[in-house]
Formats: sequence, C-alpha cells, structure tokens
Amino acid sequence: MPKQQRPLAIPEQAGATGEQARPRVFQFTYPVTPHYIRYVAGPSPSEEEILWDRQLHLIRDASAFVELYETFIESRWTLGETILNLPKDIPRPTDAAAQAVTVEAAAVDDDATTEDLKLSESDLIVITTRVPLDDEREARKRIHRTYTHREGIVFSTVRQCFLKWCTRGQIVLAWPIQELRHSLGLLEGNFQISHRAATAQDGKNVAFLLFAPQPIGRDGNRLTGPKLLVSFSPAGVENWLWARALRRLHRDLLLQILGSDKYWCVVGTWDPMKMRIPRRPSTLAFADGVRPDLQVAWSKAPYEKGAVWERLLPWNQIPGANLENGAWQVAPLP
Repeated sequence: MPKQQRPLAIPEQAGATGEQARPRVFQFTYPVTPHYIRYVAGPSPSEEEILWDRQLHLIRDASAFVELYETFIESRWTLGETILNLPKDIPRPTDAAAQAVTVEAAAVDDDATTEDLKLSESDLIVITTRVPLDDEREARKRIHRTYTHREGIVFSTVRQCFLKWCTRGQIVLAWPIQELRHSLGLLEGNFQISHRAATAQDGKNVAFLLFAPQPIGRDGNRLTGPKLLVSFSPAGVENWLWARALRRLHRDLLLQILGSDKYWCVVGTWDPMKMRIPRRPSTLAFADGVRPDLQVAWSKAPYEKGAVWERLLPWNQIPGANLENGAWQVAPLP
C-alpha cells in the first residue's frame, strides 16, 4: 500500500517558496504594568529588568488577539512573531528645550532586534490593546512606552490618520472624522472614558477598530512597511469582548477591511446594562451577549490636506454592503 503524503493545511500561493509563500501577522503587544514598578533603561541590568526576564508572559491582550486570529488565517496570513514592547523610562535629552520633540519622535532607542524580521508591505502588524499615544500626560492607568523606532511609526500612523488624543480617560478622533460624525448628527468624536469601565458620556461601552494599508510618518507621507490593524476598548474586559464580537458578528466586515487598500475607522458601542458581566463566570459564554452597533468610515488618504471620510450606513442594516452601497460623503472644512 503506497504511503500517503501529508497534505498542506493551507495551499501555498502559486510560485511562492519558503518563508515568502504567505504574508505574516505580527502581534505588537504591551505587558501588564504593575503600578509599583519603575523601569530603568541602562547598560547594566536593574531589578526591574530582571523581573521582565522572568515574567514575559504577562502581556495584556493575548485573549483579544486569539479571538481575531481565525480571521487572519482566513485572509491568508500566517503567524509571524510577537513583538514585545517592554517599558523604558522617558528619554531625557541634554537639551531640555528639545525634550518634548524627542519624546514625540519616539526614535531614541532603535529596535534593532525587530529588523531581523524583514517586515514587508504584505505583512500585518496587529495591536489588540489601546495605543498609548498620550499616556505620558496621564496620571492613571498608564501603558508604558518603549521609545523604539517601530513604536514611533505605529504612533505616527495612528495619530496622522485616526486619533488626535488617546489615553485611558479620553479618546478624541482626528479631524475630519469628527466633522463627518457631526454632520451626520452623531455623538461628537470626543469620548470621556470612565476609569471603572470603558463607558463613554452616553453610558455605553465604546470600542475601536482602525486599519491602515500603509504606515504614515510624522510628516504625513506614506512609508514603505507593513499594514497596521488596531483593535481596542479602553478597559481590559471590554477589549476582549469587542474582539470576540468582531469575530462572531462582523466577520465579513473584518475580512473586507483586511483585504482593502483604504483606511478604515470603526466605532462600536453597546449598552452594558443589557449584558452584565458575571462576577465569577465559569465559562466565557456570557460574552456572546455583546452585540455592538457599528459606525463604519473609510478614506483613501485621511492624512492628506482636505481629506474626505465616507461613512457606510450601520453595517448590520445593509445586506451585501460594499464601498459603493450607502456611502455618505462630507466636504472638508475650508
């Protein structure tokens, strides 16, 4: 009896060989930060650095990443690597007047180790936690930064295209998304978040999904590099519930976003009173009760002057929705 050949789990692309056969997805993750620890960057190991040597598993967003990974596989990405953003102190330049500029540039400590990953335009960086754009100005619930070149590119892309401000207590959408929401009679894109939960001013939980097909530099120009997907809710449990809802209820939308050459901003809201989180759940089945209402917007080039965002009607109300179906457009301010 002839020996059967083991089949491939997923067919490779025609003409593809070796590691170049399929694009890769990279988890870009931050650790859970104990409040009593101060991190010191320097040539000699500190007690805090030794702690991270032993507790690298304490990342904050693993469950949310797992919820979305099934969709990445379906979109033909394969798992690449986990990029760990271990905290460092704020860089202190000798010129005090240039300090703020240096911090914003975030390229003080180049992440040379990630250069070996050889990230390409077909690869995808995934962040399933809040990007700490402005946490240096936040006193509570901070995510500590790494000040690497890679983190700087992520920050500039998010700030140029999607978010003007982002901390645990406040999230402000960038203009012209703000203008679009205002013209449609929606709640302004300035979300004051309760520290007890991811609850905005109207009492609803709020979450975000952001997608950039190309990274954007601080000067507003396109860069050569991997795509970027950011999925988060400001609080930990709600962040995981949001990722689960995207996988279960909005898979088709997520697949379309991942295959698009547009920049996408999705805002999800749901009433926490209609889905209470059990105190000590024995299973995770309670999460299936989260059914977010989505506001979906997309743009060809949101970082350009006079950019235009277009909004689709609520996704779950449009059978077979696409970019040409139900799109609303708003002109930029003069």
